[in-house]
Amino acid sequence: MTFLVFSRYQFLLAFFLVISPSVLLSQYRYGNHLPINSVTALNSKKGVLYSGIDNYIKVKKEIVEKFDTIIFQSTNGKVFSDSGDVFVIIPSRPGKVRLSLTGMKRNDSINIGYTVFVIENVPEPRLMLNNIPIPTPCSIPKNVMLNCDSLGIYFNDDIAGSDKWMVISKFVLGYNYGGYYIAHVNPSHILTEETKQIINKVSPDREISILLTTQSGGTIFKKLPIYRITVY
Repeated sequence: MTFLVFSRYQFLLAFFLVISPSVLLSQYRYGNHLPINSVTALNSKKGVLYSGIDNYIKVKKEIVEKFDTIIFQSTNGKVFSDSGDVFVIIPSRPGKVRLSLTGMKRNDSINIGYTVFVIENVPEPRLMLNNIPIPTPCSIPKNVMLNCDSLGIYFNDDIAGSDKWMVISKFVLGYNYGGYYIAHVNPSHILTEETKQIINKVSPDREISILLTTQSGGTIFKKLPIYRITVY
């Protein structure tokens, strides 16, 4: 009977090759995981990307300067060159994205490595009263509505520039009375005295609905809900 004797290092090597082929394949396809801050998100304070919108990412200057061109491969959405070391990625779904970087220099390609970002959905737009976001549907005192000067739209504090995505051009305030729907058009985001008089006449615990009409610069296309508020 013949016995095979492995040294400690031979055993570890054999174990690594048998157990970790997927790790080796991953490194072959994507390169090594890039150090932190090699690729950073510019329009997110917490470093995530958002699906369906333009996300600007920046590649570290020291990496860009080594190559004539940087090519991205994305597992979620598309990546476009913006200028120099800045690129735009538009993820197609929430989850994660692996960005693989390849550097081109004198017609030679070099696998630089990869990085991973978390992808989140753009938050649902919330209604703001006097620049204060409120959850809807909700119940609020009538005096709060009467002391409100303007309405606004809020997404979140993380996405830079999201406060300028949509501008309210007008809104319709309505409520049911005697089996009929009463609607009133406010011509801007500023509450007029006529609008406030209508709110003041609404009986306690009656629900009013607010439908916004907005103008967008094309950054985001999102259907706005009908906001519902019960005044008391």
